[in-house]
Amino acid sequence: MARAADPLAALKQIGRTAGLSSADIDRCVGDDAALNHLVDGIKEAQAKFGIDSTPSFVINGKKYTNMPFDDYQEEGTTKPGFGKVIQDLLPKS
Repeated sequence: MARAADPLAALKQIGRTAGLSSADIDRCVGDDAALNHLVDGIKEAQAKFGIDSTPSFVINGKKYTNMPFDDYQEEGTTKPGFGKVIQDLLPKS
C-alpha cells in the first residue's frame, strides 16, 4: 500500500480482501475523528518511546525494532531475535 501509485485504492483493496463492504471501507476512510485519533497515537508513541521505524514494538516499556524473528549475529555475538524476546516473556510451564 505504501508504495502503490494510488495508496487509497490499495487500502480499499486490502479492505475488500478482508471482507469489508465498499460502504464500510468508505465510512472508515472518511472518518476524520478516527484518523486524527490514530495520528495522535502515532505522534505520542514517537515522542514517548522513540518510535522511528516500522515495525517497532514496545514491550514492558522497552522498544524492539528492526530485528529478525530468529537469533542473529551482530559484531561477532549472537543477539536474540524477536521470537526469543517473546518466548522469554511467556509463562513457563
